Amino acid sequence: MTIRYQNINDEDVAIEQLSNLREYHKVFSENQVILKKEFYIDNTLKHIDHYKNNIESEDDIVELYRYSGIFYSIIEKLDFGNYIIEVHKEYSEMKLKSHSRYLYNNSNNLICQETIDLLTGLPKFEETEKYFYDFEKDDYFPIITASFNEDGTLDTIQYDSYRFDGQDEIIFSEDDDIITLQNLLGLSSNEMQYYLIATLEPQK
Repeated sequence: MTIRYQNINDEDVAIEQLSNLREYHKVFSENQVILKKEFYIDNTLKHIDHYKNNIESEDDIVELYRYSGIFYSIIEKLDFGNYIIEVHKEYSEMKLKSHSRYLYNNSNNLICQETIDLLTGLPKFEETEKYFYDFEKDDYFPIITASFNEDGTLDTIQYDSYRFDGQDEIIFSEDDDIITLQNLLGLSSNEMQYYLIATLEPQK
C-alpha cells in the first residue's frame, strides 16, 4: 500500500510540508488505485472517503466506520461505456445522510451531477446540473450549465460567453431556439438532446 499527501487542490506534497498546511488529504492507494482518502483540518481527521471495491459490501464498510465518530463517504465507481459513474453515499455512524451520483467522461471532466432523494431513491431533477466543455474557449470551466425542472424537463441552459468574448452570459430555455445553441456548440442532435433532459446516463 502507498500513502501520499495532498493539498486541497489534490496536488501531492511532501510530509515535511504538512506543518504549513491547515488542510490536507492523506491518500491510501494500491497499484495506483485509491482505496481511501482522509481529510484533515488543523491535523484533526474530519472526513473519510472510502472507495468501494468489487469484493466489499456497503454493509461491511458501514460496520468498519460506524463507531469512528467521523463522517464518511462510500464511493463506488461504475463503468458506463466511455464514461465513469461515481456513486457517493455519505454516512454519520449508520445513518445515510446524502446520496448523489456524478458522471465523468474519459478525460475525467464532470458531465453531470444529481442528488438522490433518500426517501424515494429517485433523482431530484431540480438539483441536477449538466456541463459541456470547449477547451479552445476555456481550459478549465464548462461553457454551458444546464438545469432542470422537477419533472426532468429543461429549465435553462447558461452559456457563459462572457468569459472569452466580453459579452454577457446568454440564458437559453426550452422555448428558445435550441438549434442556435446546438450550432454554437458544434453538437449533433443526439449530443444536444442529452442536455435537454435531466437523465444522468447518456444514450449508448
